[in-house]
Amino acid sequence: MTNVIDVARNTCEAADIIGSRYELIETEIEMLHMLATGHRVATMAEALYLARGTIRNRLSFMYVKVGVQTQTELMILLHRTAAELTQNPA
Repeated sequence: MTNVIDVARNTCEAADIIGSRYELIETEIEMLHMLATGHRVATMAEALYLARGTIRNRLSFMYVKVGVQTQTELMILLHRTAAELTQNPA
């Protein structure tokens, strides 16, 4: 059985794996880390010193690269990757 706490611990590693797998740029990987920890567009924009519209545009580009259509689908991919890491530790 997958431990939810272990999955949560692996989300940052999963973000790095997804970033590498789909050739995301550094900012997109950082945004994925922020999404994984519950940040919203406004807080991401503030932390990255970017406009909210820029964050939304970059998220849209990231969806295309990864092959998803929504933030929810991106989060599902992230959590599935984290769950795989939990079941198959290195």
